[in-house]
Amino acid sequence: MKVPLVSALATVLLVLGGCSAEVPSEQSIRTELQRRIAAESNGCMRLVETEKTNGYEAPSMPNAYVVVFNATIEFAKDCKWSTRMFEQGKHKNFATTITDAQARQKGGYWSEFFNMSQNPGAPFTEGTRVRVAGEQAFVKTEKGYQPLTDMFAVEELGRIFSDRDIRMALIAQFDPWDEAMYSWYDAAQAANPGAQRIKGISDFAAEVAERGGSSEEIRAAVEKELVPRFLKEIPKEDGWGNTIDYLVDVKYNLLFLRSPGKDGKSSWVLDDYQKGMQFYDPEDYDGDLVWYFNGTDSYFVHGPDIQEVNPFSDVPG
Repeated sequence: MKVPLVSALATVLLVLGGCSAEVPSEQSIRTELQRRIAAESNGCMRLVETEKTNGYEAPSMPNAYVVVFNATIEFAKDCKWSTRMFEQGKHKNFATTITDAQARQKGGYWSEFFNMSQNPGAPFTEGTRVRVAGEQAFVKTEKGYQPLTDMFAVEELGRIFSDRDIRMALIAQFDPWDEAMYSWYDAAQAANPGAQRIKGISDFAAEVAERGGSSEEIRAAVEKELVPRFLKEIPKEDGWGNTIDYLVDVKYNLLFLRSPGKDGKSSWVLDDYQKGMQFYDPEDYDGDLVWYFNGTDSYFVHGPDIQEVNPFSDVPG
């Protein structure tokens, strides 16, 4: 990516010439990015890695050199990274403000509206990493190349989600299941008035399991009943790229969905259900996340000890 700086460079008067200095190195751009982040981000960011990908001499500006770079930035706390007006994802520096939600907490809805309208930007949560590409201009001096503070531009390439983000997104995927299951059951009752018993989703899953069906076959049976009328889709993988297992306790017709966690190694087994709900350290991202459904009730039976999983926890996700 090239963030054009040539027009801006044309306004800079360079009076020093003929000084011998090699072009700015990768260390030069790393040092300048670290300085900018420390000075501009209000402690919200830190530089993880930097790569100089290219460089060029500005046309008709022999003493100016532009470094093209990629970098990874990590957010040290929740904040909003200020963007150029009407240019989402493009930034002129690393300036940050509070998020709109934080503004509302501090001063109500008018404060939120003011922050939203006067401070354009994108919210980021603590731990989120972002890949960026940009350009930084340097000018040749007697002491070597020095950065031009105003000759800088950066653009987001994409977010590298934190383990916390991935886990919360996975938990959020299960939120609509309760309503979907109940809606499905209501529709089944309406289609079979007077029936003494309505087969539930877990019954269909159990039938597949009883004949030796695989996790994928169980998932397909559940998908057939719920998608697309009651759910847009049901998950195949978690955010770490690991397969979500569809398990059934055929004795009690209980359906379980299990993510093996970040490491992809499952430790929770069906017999563990008899031990009751189990919760572990919220900082453990390798632990299994297990959701349970018996046809009428659903909840997490194994997962991190946070409010979104354990309603009795005092730890927010």
